[in-house]
Amino acid sequence: MQGADMQEVWFIKIFSLFGKIVAGVLGAILALVLSGDIDQDGRIKINPSLIIKFSSAVAMSVYGGAIVIETYGLNHLTQTAQNFIVFCIAVFGLLIIGIVYQSIELLRGKRLSEVVGEIAAAFKAIFSKGGGL
Repeated sequence: MQGADMQEVWFIKIFSLFGKIVAGVLGAILALVLSGDIDQDGRIKINPSLIIKFSSAVAMSVYGGAIVIETYGLNHLTQTAQNFIVFCIAVFGLLIIGIVYQSIELLRGKRLSEVVGEIAAAFKAIFSKGGGL
C-alpha cells in the first residue's frame, strides 16, 4: 500500500508543476511578441537564440513564482491560485523584458508608432481565426 501512496504523491506533484509550466509558457509567448520574435504574421523563426530566450523565460517565471509563493507564505493556497501567481509573475516579469527590448529599439531610432503597430499586428495575427501559433 505504501507504493501506491508514493505514486499518488508523485502524480500530484507532477500535475501541480504542469499548470505552472503552462502559465510560464503563456507568459513567454507574450514576451516573444514584445521582443519581436513573433512577427506581424504570427510566425516564429526557430533558432538557438529563440530557444534560449523561451526556455529562460519559462524557467524565470516558474522559479520566480515559486520564490514569491515561498517568500510570502502562500503555500496554503490551492494549486489553481498558485498557478495564477506564476502566470502573473510570467506576464509582468517578461513584460518588463519586452518593454526594455522595445525601449532599446526606440533608442536606435525606431518610431513609437512603428513599435505599437508591430505589436498590434503580431497580436492580431496570433489571435485571428486563420493564423498564428
